[in-house]
Amino acid sequence: MNKTLFRGLLAVGLTGVSFGCVQAAPVTKLPTKPNMVFFIADDLSLRSSSVYGSPDVRTPNMERLSATGMTFNQAYVAS
Repeated sequence: MNKTLFRGLLAVGLTGVSFGCVQAAPVTKLPTKPNMVFFIADDLSLRSSSVYGSPDVRTPNMERLSATGMTFNQAYVAS
């Protein structure tokens, strides 16, 4: 076998072996982004929602959302 053919076959063989040794990177799951819901109302006070203890107004959907998430309890507004 001549030198050129041997070197070519050696290069192809080593390339094939080196690609066979490569291990794929593990697939990582991307972190999920949190879902955020803002209720913005013009005249919503503590007495306007059962989430904040109102016995007169029933808001079951807002109660369910606040039970599984967070509630905003303090705000300051410059008027």
